[in-house]
Amino acid sequence: MKKLFFNLLKIISACIVSVIVLSILCLGYYFIPVHIENKKHNTDFTWTPNSIWIKATEGFSYGRFDANGYNNKKIIDNPDILVLGSSHTIGTQVKQEETFSSVLATKLKDKYTVYNMGMDNHTLYKNSANLKKNLELFKKTPKYVILETYTLYVLEDDVNNIIGDTYPFIQSYSDGIIGTLQKIPFFRLMYFQLTHGLSEKLLDKKVDNGLKNNLVNDDFDGNIIEIEYYDKLFSYYSELENDYNTKFIIMYHPSLIMKEDGSVVGNTNSKELSYFKYYANKYNINFLDMTNDFINMYSNEYHLPHGFNTGLLGSGHLNKYGHEKIGIALYEKILEMEN
Repeated sequence: MKKLFFNLLKIISACIVSVIVLSILCLGYYFIPVHIENKKHNTDFTWTPNSIWIKATEGFSYGRFDANGYNNKKIIDNPDILVLGSSHTIGTQVKQEETFSSVLATKLKDKYTVYNMGMDNHTLYKNSANLKKNLELFKKTPKYVILETYTLYVLEDDVNNIIGDTYPFIQSYSDGIIGTLQKIPFFRLMYFQLTHGLSEKLLDKKVDNGLKNNLVNDDFDGNIIEIEYYDKLFSYYSELENDYNTKFIIMYHPSLIMKEDGSVVGNTNSKELSYFKYYANKYNINFLDMTNDFINMYSNEYHLPHGFNTGLLGSGHLNKYGHEKIGIALYEKILEMEN
């Protein structure tokens, strides 16, 4: 019995030491804090305030979140320009000074302040549902609100949940066993890898790399586009602009697909794009389509806006070239709006 106890103790000790050693090795590759519930509810969660992050899963980047848990070097209490978006906007795949929010802030440093409230898993529709809370967060309403999106497909449920203030809440698990496991770098990295293709490889399943047959997705897998919900969504934007005396800029960034002749095209459903542009124009909502900017960047500089040297060509998050091009385009858009 005593021998069994000591053998079990050896196994447990070996496991603990292994996890410690592997966690130390993981620190320079993937170190992300735990996200916590946002009590202000302008985003469903934030990253742990003042925590650091290190990523080498797409390129290599590092930084420190501000005291609010967003990716800025410092808090701006009443920004002139508020940036909302997904993991592309939060930009932890590039250095803090390389995000499109930082590029825009540098271009406007003598004119306007910019604050990045981008957050992982916060799509255009999640951010649209939280718009009122974001507009009421500051003593002075931001003059401009930038809404980043990588999709233009508008669903009935999304629009109804946005207007009805019933959009599903993203739960944070920062306490208990799950919260504790998330704080261990090795387990955090393994979870990331399992949810980003490793599980499919272990099960011998094909992983979708977003480059199906090198064709532009022009039928959205057969889904029916319901025009009335585009109308409802942009009508909602227009009402908020009038009620809060602000202006929205919806910035769309498609990935690019390389053709056999070496040229590129935007991976955009032409019908969705046409409806999106039509209703944005109908309700006087500013819409910035980065497709041509990205194509010109590739043609002139041979840079793709998405993807890193540690991943697939043109696939994944915005890289520093994509961020820079968006920051410059937003700067020019704001000057155009003011002139």
